[in-house]
Amino acid sequence: MGRQKTIQINLSHDYIKRLLITRICPRCGKRFVDLAVRKKEGREYLLSIHYEGMEKKKDGRLAPKLTQCHLGKIEDHTIKDLIEQYDPVRKIRDTLRDKGLAEDAIIDICDTISQSLDVCRVTDEKKKVLIEKLNEIKNKVLN
Repeated sequence: MGRQKTIQINLSHDYIKRLLITRICPRCGKRFVDLAVRKKEGREYLLSIHYEGMEKKKDGRLAPKLTQCHLGKIEDHTIKDLIEQYDPVRKIRDTLRDKGLAEDAIIDICDTISQSLDVCRVTDEKKKVLIEKLNEIKNKVLN
């Protein structure tokens, strides 16, 4: 397996926010499940973590197979906070863990989805599906 080609990635706040919404790795083009910050030799690096299915370990257990792509050295140390603050998947997961499906949790999840739409491009086909889902939600709230 050859070395990945070098791609210069600008790790600005806006770029990180877009990555968190699209969840497409700029290095390999695959979907990623998480962004992680790793320390190595006193420096911090941003990695995209990919889920590649399940694999059998030497002891016979099944475990997730995770791969990672190196996205670059972090110069701005607020990026870790930014990932925690803007990752919609993490926000929804944390909301459900902390609040369950209470009214406040549902409102928080709707806010997270709304914020995601500020930076995510939606195709015409997906817009129709999204409008149908929103209408279903509206009808359930009104009944």
